[in-house]
Amino acid sequence: MDDIDLVEWLLASDEPSIRWKVRVQVLGEDRASPKIQALERTIRRSPRVRTLLAGPMGSFRDGLRDPYSKWQGAHWVLASLADIGYPRGSRALLRLRDRLLDRWLGDVYYREFDATTKSGAYRKQGVPRVRGRYRRCASQQGNALYFLEKLGIAN
Repeated sequence: MDDIDLVEWLLASDEPSIRWKVRVQVLGEDRASPKIQALERTIRRSPRVRTLLAGPMGSFRDGLRDPYSKWQGAHWVLASLADIGYPRGSRALLRLRDRLLDRWLGDVYYREFDATTKSGAYRKQGVPRVRGRYRRCASQQGNALYFLEKLGIAN
């Protein structure tokens, strides 16, 4: 299969997110074009998106799940939506965004403490410093900034 055949095969996928990725990220189509916006509306209504937004046992609707709950919290759901071509600027995502920002901008992330061991770094809430180096996963807040901007809901 050559590159052209591969692109044509991917464009024929039943999954709208695959078609979106190829058209926008491989072929360089403009997200503002009417055809891509129509495809994004299809993505918004897709079973994949409905499942992501429903969350386990309706947890997003009820606000029960921790925003960073591995692979299922608002952090991961918004990252997935940004990756699969969910339409920009959707007001439907604002509640998830607000919960996520409450988490990553919470007071605990401004509280620093010194720890001498890795296990000591997990004994307190805040940002541990071990041997003069901060121990935080910058990708948590960094990824949130990235996907909130990509989804058009950063403001």
